[in-house]
Amino acid sequence: MTAPERYTYPDSWGVLRNRRGIRGAQRLDEAMNEFVSLAIAGLVREGPPEVPDFAYLCSIHRRMLGELFDFAGELRTVGAKATGTAVTYCPPDQIRDRLERLFAELAEEDHLRGLGSEDFAEALALRWGDLSDIHPFHDGNTRSQSVFVTMLAWRAGYQLRWEDVDVDSLRRCRLRAITGDCTSLRVFLASHLEPL
Repeated sequence: MTAPERYTYPDSWGVLRNRRGIRGAQRLDEAMNEFVSLAIAGLVREGPPEVPDFAYLCSIHRRMLGELFDFAGELRTVGAKATGTAVTYCPPDQIRDRLERLFAELAEEDHLRGLGSEDFAEALALRWGDLSDIHPFHDGNTRSQSVFVTMLAWRAGYQLRWEDVDVDSLRRCRLRAITGDCTSLRVFLASHLEPL
């Protein structure tokens, strides 16, 4: 089995292999949304972790998608590009090292605690841009990263107003951050942050 076949059904136009045997892309997306919504509700009830580290990010992904995918919580093993763009994510053989560096930097920065709102938005944009570029999982990165960023902000004394977020605008900002320009993501985050 080749690497792409590990993740998708043959002749399915990219439908991910899943534990429920769902072969339609729309139905699979609906199922993902159902499981993700339940997981988010549970994660919000629990609140932020003591240490929002790499293991926590993997646990978010596993909790959200583990009912559907064998790869939930596991690092991506194939190359990936942002859908509809020329943006290529981190090569699979560099993912673990890049994640270790990112989470070491977050730990050195006390996971962004103690920062004023502008400094927090800037630091969060930089770290989220890095995480977006790494794109550690085969699928479900945006969902798991959004929860991780929410918990990181919560632990630092901020909340993100997700009800006001335009998903397409956020995606464009994150893609720019991947290319090294975090300005639009910083501005976007600053406009959706408020102190707890």
